[in-house]
Amino acid sequence: MAHKGRNPTAAEIAALKQRYYRYIQKAYSAEIREPDYGEKKYHALVPVQTRRKDIFYLLSGKNDTSRYLGKLRMDRKTKQYWLLPASILSKQVDETDDTGIKQLIWSKVHNNIITKLKNGTYRVLKKIEVHSPSQAAWLVSGYKRNGLKVWKNYQREMLGNVLSPENKKAAHHKTDGNP
Repeated sequence: MAHKGRNPTAAEIAALKQRYYRYIQKAYSAEIREPDYGEKKYHALVPVQTRRKDIFYLLSGKNDTSRYLGKLRMDRKTKQYWLLPASILSKQVDETDDTGIKQLIWSKVHNNIITKLKNGTYRVLKKIEVHSPSQAAWLVSGYKRNGLKVWKNYQREMLGNVLSPENKKAAHHKTDGNP
């Protein structure tokens, strides 16, 4: 991969990869949002992780930082959480005995907010509000998980660690006797 008689540096290669992945995401994002999902081919996109502090990822493996299964956004003020588009929900959501989860999935499919893929998983097309990060982790992975430990930001910090300074401040104000 010589360029102008020299090999590119690692920083140059990383910049090219970022631009390539952004281009691929833009090219296929229109395909994902089209209403007819019957015969479309879905491509495994390698996501570009944003540097936003309110976005967290559920990675596909412990050491695999190149792919994520789910993307979660949180609002610190209102303590609301959303699963974001392109997140993949597990096949196990169909097999659960939890009627609340079944109703949630059915209503989101019915309203074209998520779609079922040929392999049995679901793809999120529009953001979905969830009750907690643990519920979001359960939907993505298919089994109960501690959402504060599995969702990580671009710096690989756990959601619980990011929220802990806020919790400590809130606990500190309660013990001071201040309202």
